[in-house]
Amino acid sequence: MAKQILEKYNVNNNYYDFSCGWGVRMLSALSLGINYYGSDPNTELVEQLNSLEKEYRKVTRVDSLVKLYPKGSEIFIPELENTIGLSFSSPPYFNLEDYRVGEQSYKVGTSYGDWLKNFVEPMLTNLYRYAINNGIIAINVKNFNGNNLYNDIFKMCKELGLVLVEEIVLDIGKRPQLNSEEKIMVFKKQKGGIK
Repeated sequence: MAKQILEKYNVNNNYYDFSCGWGVRMLSALSLGINYYGSDPNTELVEQLNSLEKEYRKVTRVDSLVKLYPKGSEIFIPELENTIGLSFSSPPYFNLEDYRVGEQSYKVGTSYGDWLKNFVEPMLTNLYRYAINNGIIAINVKNFNGNNLYNDIFKMCKELGLVLVEEIVLDIGKRPQLNSEEKIMVFKKQKGGIK
């Protein structure tokens, strides 16, 4: 799916992955010759992704750029402002997964409301600021365990002035801890947004 999103929505060859994960999106970008920028607070993961990139380059003729930031996507990166044609990722699912390395968005005792305010809202604001005009912001997320994560992020994107392009329903099989369908919301930044 990452490669399909990149092929369909690559605007200017600059792609920002706001929650790096295990490297699938980075490898998809490299395979397409797209510059990859990624944030993740897990410093050990960032080290592994840097190693994976080096190994990939040994066996391919890729000249696209890879730049990884060992920090959460709620932290603004000035050099990315107005440069990104496509932001796409799947953010953390509040307290679903157990992230322990680095300055994570969720800590034991954090309420869902505080997490939205202190992590999701600044992350979305950053994505908006990084996007060029007509840039795409695509977010893979779903509601789960009584948290309306998809609905809340969707509403926040609309409040930023982003325009919905499409919603893509994913068929990824059933995961017992997630009890609703998973989607990718695809938005476009247009002139005249409120931020």
